[in-house]
Amino acid sequence: MARIDGAIERLIKQGERELVFVTGASVFLSTEKGKTRVIKQPLTTRQIIGAFLEVAPADVRPGFPAEGVTRFPYKSPSGAVLVLVDKQDSRVQVTVTP
Repeated sequence: MARIDGAIERLIKQGERELVFVTGASVFLSTEKGKTRVIKQPLTTRQIIGAFLEVAPADVRPGFPAEGVTRFPYKSPSGAVLVLVDKQDSRVQVTVTP
């Protein structure tokens, strides 16, 4: 089981819009009512990249993540999601949508 699978399970089971990981911030679920924090501690770029490197397809892994936007599908145990990684310098934002 990948580190992000628990958060993805919550995203899918609760029918939320998206799950967002941002350097220096917490992980949030985007809901109809706004944002809900999933974890309390802020994450580093390295932590976020490490978690998503576990699920990135083999063709995306070399140099992951590339500068700019990288997209790939991931079939989690809870269901399929689309992962969008936006890397700008040393900052990343990853958005996961069902």
